[in-house]
Parts: sequence; C-alpha cells; structure tokens
Amino acid sequence: MLHSVSGATFAIIGFMLASKLSKHTVSPLLAALFAFSFAVTLGVMWEIFEFIMDSLRQMNMQRWMFMPIPDSAAWARAVELRGAGLIDTMKDLIVGAISGLIAAVIGYVYLKRKIKKEP
Repeated sequence: MLHSVSGATFAIIGFMLASKLSKHTVSPLLAALFAFSFAVTLGVMWEIFEFIMDSLRQMNMQRWMFMPIPDSAAWARAVELRGAGLIDTMKDLIVGAISGLIAAVIGYVYLKRKIKKEP
C-alpha cells in the first residue's frame, strides 16, 4: 500500500514540478514522462535507502532476515524463502512504477483536456 500511494504521490509532485519549472506551457506528454520518471527515481532511491539501513544498522526493511524457528517445518520454509529480500524489493519497485504510470496517464489526459478547453 505504501509504495502504491507513494508512486502516485511522487508522480503528482512531478507534474507540479514540471509546470512550475517551465516558463512556458509544458507539453502534456513531456509532463507525464517527467512525472513518471520522477516517481520511479524516488522509488529507487527509497529502495537504496532501505538497503543501506539494512546493511549499516542490521535492520530488516527489505525482509531478508529470518529468525531461527525451532519448528523444523517453519525453518525449512524460511530457508526456501532465501530470496525474499529481492522479491520484496522488486515488488515494491513494480508497484511504485505502476501507480506512478497510472498517475502520469491520468495527468496526461487531464492536461490534454485542459489545453483543448483553453481559447
């Protein structure tokens, strides 16, 4: 949920930045591309932050650590999930990119309609 909301939020912020940084009217396609790129870049930066915190502070933000469980069936399941950190990271990036893309498409459609309505 966090990554889907943040991806869309970052895309909206990207749209606002694109419109504020430009002295002229920004093309809807360029604004949407910037918004999507902005959202994905910030999502990647967050995952890098998670990796650094996991490495330096022995945190478990990427869910790579498993606590030893005495139950042998549970321990076998934990060993089976060894790549969980990578899977978690990839899911986070994919969800953030999809929600950023959805927000970028919505923003693109909004800007196209806004331009058509202007005299």
